[in-house]
Amino acid sequence: MEFLPQLLLFVLSTFVLVKSADIFIHNAEALGKSMGWPSFLTGVLIVAIGTSLPELATGIASILKADPSSGLVGDMTIGNILGSNIANVFLGIGLIIVIANRGITFKQNIFHVHFPILMISTIAMIFMMTDRVIYWYEGVFLLGIMATYLWFLFDDNNQKKSLKEKLEKHPFKMKYVWFVLGGLGGVIVASDFAIGAVLSMGNMGVELFSLDPVVNTALSATLVAIGTSLPEMMVVFSAVKNNNAEMAVGNILGSNIFNIVMIIGVSSMISPLAVSDFNYMLNLPFAVATFFVYWSVSKDHSITREESLAMVFLYGIYIMQLVQWVIA
Repeated sequence: MEFLPQLLLFVLSTFVLVKSADIFIHNAEALGKSMGWPSFLTGVLIVAIGTSLPELATGIASILKADPSSGLVGDMTIGNILGSNIANVFLGIGLIIVIANRGITFKQNIFHVHFPILMISTIAMIFMMTDRVIYWYEGVFLLGIMATYLWFLFDDNNQKKSLKEKLEKHPFKMKYVWFVLGGLGGVIVASDFAIGAVLSMGNMGVELFSLDPVVNTALSATLVAIGTSLPEMMVVFSAVKNNNAEMAVGNILGSNIFNIVMIIGVSSMISPLAVSDFNYMLNLPFAVATFFVYWSVSKDHSITREESLAMVFLYGIYIMQLVQWVIA
């Protein structure tokens, strides 16, 4: 019976996590508008980083709560990142467009810098995982990619609009800062409870069904990853319904980039990140596949409902493979 309270704690924590992220996103977006940033830049920078905060917080929490003797310190963080990137594309774009019952069309040239950055980050992640451990100096390299990407975003925007033009159109309000900090605090606290509940349920499953400890990684790749991807899904749904495709595309693209370079980069500074067979042989290939799928469906600057249905189908295949791996 101890499983039910932990499940309820996870559901409640995820709810608070999502609401806190929503508060953060809303006010961070308003803060971005006060700087005169266009929708795509706001989606990639403020909203994408904001919606990646749950993954960052849960990743750090899982490292701090992990048993050092297990040899899997950081593996749940890796599972969360890979699972979240998979969910972001197949559900955050695919499922949301199906639910909204409309395709999207965008004008932003995402193939000039944004997709190459995601490709470089993905390739770097693949090579770092080959020895099944990601060390701090590899994290530094990823943070370097992040710094380069941020420099491009700011430099490109500053070349297009002057600071005076930005501030004249959208006045700054101090309440944006307070709500951003409050939302961030809620994300961190709620994620700590959520990851604790998931670890407890995983440990119960290991003891009850004599399962391999990799079940915790499976839980991370599904429950936590989907839970922490809900902010991205909500942002995309809102953007699609309001005909703001630039925000939707920028959010998912930026979130997947920051999930890799920011979360792995920061987490590896705390502890070396172990990579289990489950993550290396199942989650990593699917995460790489999402890059090619996202690139393929976006190359004509539109994503149709039919393409979205195909992405949902691919996520179903992923879940089937995940279940088969766990029970094998």
